[in-house]
Amino acid sequence: MAETPALGTVLAATDHAAVAKLPQGALVTFGLSLQRSPGKTVSDVLGAFDRLAGEPTAASAAAALAQVGLELGDVDRALGGEAAVGIYRDPKHKLGLAGAGRAETLRHSAVLIALATADEAAQKKVFGAVAAHMKRTSKKLRAQPGSLAQDLEDGNELRAETRPGFILIGAGDRRYLAQVAARFGKDKESLAATPSFAEARALAKGASHLQLYIDRQALAGVLDGPAAANFGALGASPTLVSLALAPSDRGLDLTLSGHGGVEILGASAALAVAGVRRYINSAKAAAEKLE
Repeated sequence: MAETPALGTVLAATDHAAVAKLPQGALVTFGLSLQRSPGKTVSDVLGAFDRLAGEPTAASAAAALAQVGLELGDVDRALGGEAAVGIYRDPKHKLGLAGAGRAETLRHSAVLIALATADEAAQKKVFGAVAAHMKRTSKKLRAQPGSLAQDLEDGNELRAETRPGFILIGAGDRRYLAQVAARFGKDKESLAATPSFAEARALAKGASHLQLYIDRQALAGVLDGPAAANFGALGASPTLVSLALAPSDRGLDLTLSGHGGVEILGASAALAVAGVRRYINSAKAAAEKLE
């Protein structure tokens, strides 16, 4: 397809070491390669989306960065070769499938994004410029050296902070998010020290562009009702799926490998059905109150 970004020509595979540094307790993690292929830059990666966006994406990004006082070259020097995303839920609070909205979904939950960085000076420059811009444009921003935070509704928070080799971005329940972020990179509290994750990593076949890990038992432990049974019935083995892209100017040529992907798709379908049913029942109940 002409609209499909030829990412395999501009991005190289990675071993997703950043994912292993995420704190223990993640229900789901994503590892994404940001490693530019030899001779390629962030501008080239953005250019792969030109046909999809219908405009020069690198030029648009450069214009946006200029408003902050940055250039694409600054981002290219600062940005490392991967990003890791962890989704967490406080195990003391069950997760319903039909939340009332964003605030309810975030309550007792947290999402943590770790962007690997490559150059300390460039990292400091980019974070400092973004922080200065946000201070000028947001009255609700709380800024401290190396960190930014903004309150969301109902005790939730959006935050960013700079660490050696990483920029962390998080959203979720303020207290729980702080606990999760504080454990990032601590070896004994990392995913790498979790037996189920170590088992899944051992089954991974080489480097890849995208890696998905699902801790089935942890997910079953926080889900309520029949949804928990759907995941619990899958057993203790975790799910890890890797996607590797091949260099191609035609679009996406990929190889999918891993363990437990078929089973998790079945359980996810069951969760979707349960969620739709709960939504329909709630809508019916609301309609009956209006009659």
